[in-house]
Amino acid sequence: MRIIAGVSRGRRLTAPAGNKTRPTADRVKEAIFNVIGSRVVDAHVLDAYAGSGALAIEALSRGAASAVLIELDKAAQQAIKANLVSNGLGGRLYCGDALRVISRFKQPFDIIFLDPPYNKGLVENAIAKLLALGLISGTTLVIAELDAKAVLILPAGMRISKISKYGDTAIYYCEKE
Repeated sequence: MRIIAGVSRGRRLTAPAGNKTRPTADRVKEAIFNVIGSRVVDAHVLDAYAGSGALAIEALSRGAASAVLIELDKAAQQAIKANLVSNGLGGRLYCGDALRVISRFKQPFDIIFLDPPYNKGLVENAIAKLLALGLISGTTLVIAELDAKAVLILPAGMRISKISKYGDTAIYYCEKE
């Protein structure tokens, strides 16, 4: 795993120990950021279920103004801490359950990454809660990673603007209607 572009381009990222997390492949990450384009510059980013922190750190490297990372797994938290320190890009790690931690925030995010464990309904629950809390605005882009066989059912008020598939991974780009 590496940072693909921006001020930290080419730097390696530490993956969490064990097999509880499934880091986003570099080619998938690159495709996501090709879709996002310049929207990342000066964006306030949320990376819930952050794993290694690769998506938020990539956003920071490409010019995001801030990044909040949320992770429950202890090994993943250690990897995120190491990655944030070694790349010196800032970012704030919150340790705990994403659905509980997001309740702390009051302002909407510009870009939200959701990459929880597959097939547990966590993406749908997270989007519903983010929407209910007012953390998704009319300009927020929600990017969710799911198993390619899964079907994302969004709450009222949200729509899917694009779906891309890469092997056994599907990336859903969602926005407020």
